[in-house]
Amino acid sequence: MSAVFLKIVNMSITASWLILAVVLARALLKKAPKWIVCLLWALVAIRLVCPFTIESAFSLISSRETIPADLVLSQFPADHSGITTVMNTVNPIIADSATPAPVVSSNPLQVALPIVAGIWVAGIVVLLLYALVSYLRLKRTVSAAIPLGNHIKICDEIHAPFILGVFKPMIYVPSSLTGKTLDCVIRHERAHIRRRDHWWKPLGFLLLAIYWFNPLCWVAYILLCRDIEMACDEKVIREMDKESMVRYSQALLDCSLPQKRITACPLAFGEMGIKERVKGVLNYKKPTFWIIAVAVVACVIIAVCLLTNQKTPSSPSGELPTARTDVNAVTKTLTAIITDIDNGNMLVKPIEGSAELASSDSFFVPMELLPASPVPSVGDTVVIEYNGGILESYPAQLEKIYAIKIVKNEPRFIEANSHVTWAGWTEDRRIWTESLNPGVFVINSTPHNPIYKFDTRADLEQFKTTFQGVLSFSGRYDEVPSFDEVTAAYNDDFFANHTVLVVYVTTVSGSNRFKLMNVTVDGSTLMMDVVPANNPYYPGTCDMAGLFVLAEVLDSDIEECTFFVSRCLPHDTVISALFDTIMSSPEDSSNPGDYLKAHKKEHEQLLADKAGTLQHIFSEFLHGDQTGLKGQLMRIILDELAPESALKLEAETGQEYFDAWLDQAKKLEKQHGDDGWIEINRPAVYMLLQMIDH
Repeated sequence: MSAVFLKIVNMSITASWLILAVVLARALLKKAPKWIVCLLWALVAIRLVCPFTIESAFSLISSRETIPADLVLSQFPADHSGITTVMNTVNPIIADSATPAPVVSSNPLQVALPIVAGIWVAGIVVLLLYALVSYLRLKRTVSAAIPLGNHIKICDEIHAPFILGVFKPMIYVPSSLTGKTLDCVIRHERAHIRRRDHWWKPLGFLLLAIYWFNPLCWVAYILLCRDIEMACDEKVIREMDKESMVRYSQALLDCSLPQKRITACPLAFGEMGIKERVKGVLNYKKPTFWIIAVAVVACVIIAVCLLTNQKTPSSPSGELPTARTDVNAVTKTLTAIITDIDNGNMLVKPIEGSAELASSDSFFVPMELLPASPVPSVGDTVVIEYNGGILESYPAQLEKIYAIKIVKNEPRFIEANSHVTWAGWTEDRRIWTESLNPGVFVINSTPHNPIYKFDTRADLEQFKTTFQGVLSFSGRYDEVPSFDEVTAAYNDDFFANHTVLVVYVTTVSGSNRFKLMNVTVDGSTLMMDVVPANNPYYPGTCDMAGLFVLAEVLDSDIEECTFFVSRCLPHDTVISALFDTIMSSPEDSSNPGDYLKAHKKEHEQLLADKAGTLQHIFSEFLHGDQTGLKGQLMRIILDELAPESALKLEAETGQEYFDAWLDQAKKLEKQHGDDGWIEINRPAVYMLLQMIDH
């Protein structure tokens, strides 16, 4: 529902520009036929109805998605209207109020948006119920009307003529109307029917019900109703003489109604803007050819400029786009590291020594000028040519970008000796804001952790001083040692050629454990991957906790690194990566055993993490279709981890074997129920049954 609401809001914003243009054009085209103005409102309806539009080089719509669809997941929610003044004004406010706190890693909009979407739906329901009740009440009022002939009925209970009905429209007139006034009224109402106005007005109200939150849509609906009536007046009086026009105007005055509310129906003769309509009738002059031509051209221009979206710039693979046209223009180069990619935009951090750091430590860069390849990813180096201007906002923006180039770096693994110590839980934001990666805590939906670097013993002691009383440095927890115990060996001789990297990891349970998976260097970016070390399927205790994951690395391995990040990968991701490595070779063998022999280390890791591996195997098999190599590998490892439950079965695929294994598990469940036998004697079967229950 939230995604639908955001789509509606974005369509409303783009349609608002068109509404403003139509209001302006309506004022300038007073002498043009009113049917042309109605045509302009039809363009607005198209904008509001169609979720997709064609692209045009002449489009004035600066952004097709002002509010990104993944706003609630964005670490840096921002306005993408493309209007510099608006973005500079709005984005700092959004950054202050809607950027998630690092401790929570949850965008406040993630809570607010569903509530707002619910209010939106409630508004639609209220307006549609109002229209339905109004229609039924009016239907009951005219239930005793007497047919006058040719789809016309006369009624004592009404005070003004109108049309009621969408598919079978009927003209209702008051019994008090007679003579030439009645004739004018009937001609007007029949003109409505010929113009299909009894369709367009309810459609307009339906769009108003959907876009009720946009004040401009209310303005558009009111003006549409007036323009429908005036266009109908013109259609009737087009062939009248002056005397007939006077009688028609008098009929308008005789049937005028005070307009107290907005309605979806009916189409009443004296419904709206009587003074304006009477003046229009009495002053009517048949428009000349040139007035009609200018009005039509204006419609075409508005349609081309505001009914289309701007084209997305593209460039040949691997080439820098040639966006610059002034060869004498000032050109500066910004070299930065990509820290986030979100909804067609990048967040980049200038490298150490960049002049741009004096303006901001973070820049918001649209990806429109990127070449088709390579595809950018977090950690890549980006080289940006721009005009030297920096807009004052946060994140900052480059005034005019000429070209962008992505520099891909092949990541390399470095050796690291790791430790895990107790840290305790804290909500003090300084543990995040004073880290090496402040503000980078959710990237592409992967949680990131604050990371610190100690080059000397003094750096380590300063860290302890800063967070004394906030984190635990001397405390242990079960088998987890204290920070002081592990770091006591870090003396000046150690720091002569080593650096210590420390990651703070939070968890909802003190029972959970973590470990360092690997340390990689990608150009100037160092990444520490931390993974769960015990089975996350069983939550254990429900107490907030924190751990330090330490990595001892050689200075020579990280001397080029200027950007440090750490991510916490899901447990299943680690198991999946081990299987992927095993399946990578030997490519010329069809025997699953050969793959396991070629990757003994990964095979041993899977067997060592019994609970995590079983959970991954069960999850993959339960999803089905494991008929290839991975299915066979998982069958072998399943039997190795649970030999007590192995089946003597000739199965062509791993999936076939597991299906039989599952049937056997269900038979055991039926046989033993909850007597505890399965948990003690068939622990793997017990885990599978627990997963199915959940």
